[in-house]
Amino acid sequence: MLMGIIALALPSFSLATERPNVRQSTLPAIQGELIKMEGEIYTVKDPAGKTQQLRIDRETKLVGVFRTGDYVQAWVLPDGRTESIIAFKKDKDTGQGVPALP
Repeated sequence: MLMGIIALALPSFSLATERPNVRQSTLPAIQGELIKMEGEIYTVKDPAGKTQQLRIDRETKLVGVFRTGDYVQAWVLPDGRTESIIAFKKDKDTGQGVPALP
């Protein structure tokens, strides 16, 4: 009898201990220094020195205040539009990126 109860409880126990299904973004992330802003086009230079242009439109979620020289991270949709972009400033004491909020 005890073995029957354990056998019934084990499947539900194993389901409860499985890692939850975490959805990760499959959009490409672009990171680097914002070197130019011309209308809807933002130009970013990555740490390897390669430049990429981001198309920003009214659908793009902008987080922070954007100025040339800022470090940015952006997610680009398959059609080339930028879904969202975040601006960071470098902390003068640590050199680490901190959000560039107003």
